[in-house]
Amino acid sequence: MSPELSLLERVQQENPDRQLLAVHHADFAPYGRVLGGLSAAEALASAQQMITFPEQGVQYLRSVAELERLPLRGELESQVFGGMPIQLGWCIGTNQVLNALEFHKSSEVIIAGSPVVLVLGHRHDIRDNRYALEQAACFYLPAGTAVELYAECLHFAPIGAAAGPFLTLIALPAGTNAPLEGQSTPPLPAGDQGAGASDEQQLLWQCNKWLLAQPGSPQAEQGAHVGLTGSQVRIQPVGSL
Repeated sequence: MSPELSLLERVQQENPDRQLLAVHHADFAPYGRVLGGLSAAEALASAQQMITFPEQGVQYLRSVAELERLPLRGELESQVFGGMPIQLGWCIGTNQVLNALEFHKSSEVIIAGSPVVLVLGHRHDIRDNRYALEQAACFYLPAGTAVELYAECLHFAPIGAAAGPFLTLIALPAGTNAPLEGQSTPPLPAGDQGAGASDEQQLLWQCNKWLLAQPGSPQAEQGAHVGLTGSQVRIQPVGSL
């Protein structure tokens, strides 16, 4: 393969059936924006020193105290979240498929420590608690780049663009993705919540987290609402950087 090809071009060659656009492309604008002027490099370096990658799968920690003591937290609170208190953690591991899509009623910041692909959609395209995956878009997020995903943008765990584990930092309003009050087990499947449950309530999975699962996914097996239709999104990574 030609060394002159960019990593995005190489990932696109590995996945000819999917359109991959960089987050700097104009088509990303309805989903979010690229952020600058942040102390992201310091936070990523700190995370690299602390992280032990899982042997398989993905690990998400919504709040990591060591990261939250760094200047990045204050920068995000003032520049992105309008003074609201936030949590800063990480999402790391190995992942090549989309198992679910979620939305929050707030922005989310993702900072890439390695190149990843984000599979994104719009909440307003959900119909009867179902979302057709052919409407989803795939965006390439280069290492060292930070993006804000707007409230109600459908998203889930990043997919690694290169072989090996990925690293991303995740910032959200404090309490997001925490268990619901009084909840010791996963929420009941939508059909078991009773006739009084609203369509949106049937998707509520954790605090400020509404989720639609892929059939047969770990989330579906845990009781999440199965709401994704169409072929599962799978991204083949490039072999080396």
